[in-house]
Amino acid sequence: MTHDTDNNDDDLTASFDDGFDDDLNVEQKQEDSVLSGLEDAVTLDENYDPGVMIFNGKKYAVGLFWLVTDELAGSSLAKKRAKSAKADFFCMRDSVISQHGFGRLSQGHKMGMPSAGAETADMMVGEWHAMFRADNGWWYLAVHGDAIAPNGDRFFESEEEAYNYFMEQTAAYKWPRIYAPADWDVPNVTAELFLERILDQGPATNLKPVTLDALFVGRRNKVIAGFGFLILFGIIFLVSLLPNLILSNLQEPPPIMSVAEMNLGEVKAPPKPKQVEKVVEGITKVELPRPSTVIAACGESISRIVRPLPGWEIVTANCDGNRATVRWRENGGSLSLLLKNTGIFPKGSIARFESGLFIVSVPVPDKSQFMDETTPLENREAQLVINNRLGGAGSLTMRYVQPPAPQPETGISIREQEPPKAPPAFLDVKFSTETSPQTIASYFDVPGLDLQSMEWNFQSATWTYQAKVNLEQG
Repeated sequence: MTHDTDNNDDDLTASFDDGFDDDLNVEQKQEDSVLSGLEDAVTLDENYDPGVMIFNGKKYAVGLFWLVTDELAGSSLAKKRAKSAKADFFCMRDSVISQHGFGRLSQGHKMGMPSAGAETADMMVGEWHAMFRADNGWWYLAVHGDAIAPNGDRFFESEEEAYNYFMEQTAAYKWPRIYAPADWDVPNVTAELFLERILDQGPATNLKPVTLDALFVGRRNKVIAGFGFLILFGIIFLVSLLPNLILSNLQEPPPIMSVAEMNLGEVKAPPKPKQVEKVVEGITKVELPRPSTVIAACGESISRIVRPLPGWEIVTANCDGNRATVRWRENGGSLSLLLKNTGIFPKGSIARFESGLFIVSVPVPDKSQFMDETTPLENREAQLVINNRLGGAGSLTMRYVQPPAPQPETGISIREQEPPKAPPAFLDVKFSTETSPQTIASYFDVPGLDLQSMEWNFQSATWTYQAKVNLEQG
């Protein structure tokens, strides 16, 4: 495959690929020696295996070239490798093992397309190779020691070519596990694997552009986009000249936290004695972990144990602030196959079976250093603040709760006892949304709000939050 580039494109590409440095240190020079033959090894002609697999109407990137990398290496090394291989795209596999995958426009790859190889290899640990049925052909994947082989990700439109290639690879190496279609009658086959039980069972590894052609899906689109940007800049310039006519009707979005709520830089006169008494009597301070910190800690803990497991589908992932838990339900898998994959969970996790579910939990990091002393809001004000922040982003319900007073102690008492006081009232809040936690976390930072749990439902793609909002006690 060839790329028609000129000096101008090279300049543009250099500014786009900010991870590529000309001054190489010793480590980079050693990497250059590894990459010296990479371009020839992965040079593709126009008749190379196609790179788009279609399954259940969705397109996946296949036919990628894979290299193992250090787990601490960032995207700059992946970009450098992609440039050496004259690739248009790269992706980073960093769950079970760290690898870089490289793709090309000539194979039909596009920015954001998920890699089928990365997702499948994360589910099936060890040493194996397999041939899968797809809607538009046959997909081959070979894995050695959890790593996808450099040329072990290939796609065939012809079943005959796929069969012949698979039999050649089966004879060339002693594979511990072999997965092939049942009607092929492959000797010593382990089983047949089905894509519907593997794909889209966990986070996707998507292709990222390396060149401007990849960013705009081809040279022609790049030129069109250039003209589009010029027109857009012209429109922006015209709009800036007419702010009163165009911008006056635009409503400003509500801030995440207003200046009044934050009390930044505000100097108040000392209250009168009567006011002091009212302030002291009317406000109760509470110390709680910042809700956005709880969401961040829960999200990080959930991501550590979310894993696609063959034949098991993820049902829910939840966190109560102390432990994060993920539940899988059997979907054509077996207990023996599941146990072969349990070693991929991090240290400190606990696994168990309960009512047909496989459950894994892990402790949430300590959040004591993020405790804040806050002054709860009055009931009506608290409801208004929460509704303004969350009401338009999903389904919100709030319920005012006044717990009953405990029963007085029974028995003989010489002196008359005061009746016990009722516990403080609070708001019970339930909020469901399809918005990601990263986007909405800071909206929960309301004075007095105690985030009690968050849950992700994989079927409905919905996050549900439960919170208790402490209220000002008069």
